[in-house]
Amino acid sequence: MPRAKYMNDPFGGHHALNFDIYGHFTSPIRRLSDLINHWIVHTNEVPEDLIELCDRASDKQKDGETAERLYKQFMQEQGLDPHAVNNRGVEVVDAEDADHDV
Repeated sequence: MPRAKYMNDPFGGHHALNFDIYGHFTSPIRRLSDLINHWIVHTNEVPEDLIELCDRASDKQKDGETAERLYKQFMQEQGLDPHAVNNRGVEVVDAEDADHDV
């Protein structure tokens, strides 16, 4: 299945749902794409730089997913629960920066 990508053309459809025309949005505080969609609905105008905004939204979504994956991997390597609210009593330090041998 192709990876989702934000596009400026609602006729790009939705592959998995087999829709020819598709758009979605949730709360505008979550993602750039949601804010853009709310703005378009509110003003009934499409920003001139919509293509660039769509590309940026797709890039930032991918960056966020990569950061989340790396965070979870790092926490697991340190023996910490990446889903815990906090990991009290545990301090992660870089051994190379330590003043003593490890």
